[in-house]
Amino acid sequence: MSKSFASRIVTYFATLFLFAMSALFALWFFGLPAVGLQGASSQKLNEAMRVLELSANHLREVLDANIAERRGDMLVIAENRLLAENIAQGKTHLRNNFERVVERTQRAYPDRFRSLQLIDPVSGNILAASNNDETGQRFSNRDLLDRASAPGISEMIEQFDDKEGTTLAILRQIHAPDPEGYPNGKLVA
Repeated sequence: MSKSFASRIVTYFATLFLFAMSALFALWFFGLPAVGLQGASSQKLNEAMRVLELSANHLREVLDANIAERRGDMLVIAENRLLAENIAQGKTHLRNNFERVVERTQRAYPDRFRSLQLIDPVSGNILAASNNDETGQRFSNRDLLDRASAPGISEMIEQFDDKEGTTLAILRQIHAPDPEGYPNGKLVA
């Protein structure tokens, strides 16, 4: 049976309409990059990339600020004259004085440090630590300690693996005080 003329026109019109709508949707979604027409998918992708980049930049700035603050805290502890004198003279009050400094630091900046340690650069032994169980033990990464003890290196920030997992360590040299009381003497921790 042959179709009537009206039904053929309706079929052609419906097919043409579906084709036109599909072409318009594809043009809207994918665009025509050859002529510079950007589609909705690439616009959304570009917007998502921009938001992710802004978020990553913000997180990097926060991390940089946090590391700068912790470096400042380490500078204050490393230039503590009483601790430097105790280490240089081998006094027994070192642990008590270090515990007091650690307690003040933890009270001022709670949950900022996992561990604080004073390490002998020659032997690699931990002279004092925020965790008393670590005192007297050897520092776990001798290579890192040797690099941090090298002349001309006053501070190092390094990521390394220890028994508690990956750690970001801020290592700062402590020098014995000179006769005027400034930390310019020999390296003691």
